[in-house]
Amino acid sequence: MVLGSGEPPARGFARKRVEVRRFLQNAAVTNQAFSLANGHDQFLVVTNVTGAAVPYVDCWRIKKIDIWAISEGNNATNVIVTPVGTDLTSNMRNDREQIWSCTSRSASIPAHMEITTSKSQPLGSWHFTSNTNFAGALFQMTIGVNAGASNNRVTMDITFEVVDNLAGLPLGYGVTTATTTLGTLGARNILSGFAVQAVNNLG
Repeated sequence: MVLGSGEPPARGFARKRVEVRRFLQNAAVTNQAFSLANGHDQFLVVTNVTGAAVPYVDCWRIKKIDIWAISEGNNATNVIVTPVGTDLTSNMRNDREQIWSCTSRSASIPAHMEITTSKSQPLGSWHFTSNTNFAGALFQMTIGVNAGASNNRVTMDITFEVVDNLAGLPLGYGVTTATTTLGTLGARNILSGFAVQAVNNLG
C-alpha cells in the first residue's frame, strides 16, 4: 500500500516526440521546394476507402536535416540547400539568407552535411497541419551532377519533432492517396526526386 495526498498529479498530455524520415534520391533535383504540404504528408493516416488521408499530428517542426552524397567516377555531386520560409502577410517572420552546400568526390566515402534548425526561424518553427499556406516553401534544394551521370547519389534524413493530434478534429489538411485500406499510416515522396524509405509510401 502506498500512502499519498490522493491528489491526481498534473501532467502534460500533448507531449513532443521525434520522428525521422529517410529519403533516397531517385531522380534529378533542380531547385525543388520542400513545402508545408510535404511536411504534412509525412504523418498521414487513411480515413476512407477512397484513399482519403489526413495528418495524425497536430503540428510538426524540422529539428535537423542530414544529407549524405557520393560521387560517380570523376563526376562530383554537389548538394545545395537554401531556406526560403517567408511570412508574406506581415514580413515579420522570415528565414535569413543562407546557402548550405556539400560536395562529394568519392564513390565510397559519402560527404555529409548536417543542418540544425532554429525555432526562431520558419525552417525550424512549428507548423500546424491546416490548409493555411500549405504550398508555402521552407527550403529549396538542387543536386548538381555532370551530364550523363546517374541521379541516385544522395540520402537525406529529416528529423521532425511532432505533437500528435490527441484532442479535437483534424486541422483541415487532407490528400487522396493510392492506399485504400482504412487506418494505414505512412508518408509520401518529396522534392520530385526523393522516395521515402522504411515506412508505408502512400503515393
